[in-house]
Amino acid sequence: MQLKAFCASLEHYPLLQNLDISKIVKFARYCTLARPSIEAGTSNIRIPPDTISVHTQILLGEVIGKDVLVIRELWSALKGQLWQLSISGDDPHGIVPTAEEIKCFNTFTLPLSTSYWHLYPPTRVCTSPGCENYREVNDILTLTEPLTHRAALFILHQGTLPIFTTSLLLLKM
Repeated sequence: MQLKAFCASLEHYPLLQNLDISKIVKFARYCTLARPSIEAGTSNIRIPPDTISVHTQILLGEVIGKDVLVIRELWSALKGQLWQLSISGDDPHGIVPTAEEIKCFNTFTLPLSTSYWHLYPPTRVCTSPGCENYREVNDILTLTEPLTHRAALFILHQGTLPIFTTSLLLLKM
């Protein structure tokens, strides 16, 4: 994110004028952690959604200690720049979350039926070429009916962790 674009984004949002820069940086970092959840709620992942889910707004508000109105303004102001950021697993130049950030994220997300380790479907489209919902790329959602279940994940250095997993269906008409 370029500083010039960042400052220009905030210019039209008076509610954000007196917000401490550390809160904005924290918001940006946690938005990258919430990105899979945000993507799961949008049909086109090539562009950021105009709004984020209420659960994500609550999560980000709790994490940075601000109300949902500030979170909505921050998202509106910065969504274009934030959508360009990635987590290091996807991009060698991406953001690497700290163990403390993951713990904090999970503290607020587990009651909202999600987590840092939330497992989303590997594809958002039908992979059968004869299907009307088939797509060669995975960026436009064609599968629907998300179902989320509680699960457990064992990681050698962290032990057993509570997680959630989501699946998508293709309803035959």
